Amino acid sequence: MKPLVNIATMRAKAGEGEALGAALMKLVRPTHSEPGCVRYDILESIDEPDTWTVYETWQRPEDFDAHMATDYVRDFLERAGTLCVGGIEIRRYRPRAG
Repeated sequence: MKPLVNIATMRAKAGEGEALGAALMKLVRPTHSEPGCVRYDILESIDEPDTWTVYETWQRPEDFDAHMATDYVRDFLERAGTLCVGGIEIRRYRPRAG
């Protein structure tokens, strides 16, 4: 089975960019230790202020589902509602080359 790649994009409300970035950074260490986590990167946009992206690769879709059910991700998602404009957009991809 090919890995699952997700790209999640979110934009912080005015004045909340640093808080959103800090909340995202708290996810990195525990996520890297999860079974099935191949890659988990936090990206801050250069072109669009206060826009953040999570680029993640999982061995299987079930690994991502388990990640989304962790307490720290659920806590982040709850907090993100107060930090983000328009919610979080998550797109799922199948690697085709690389």
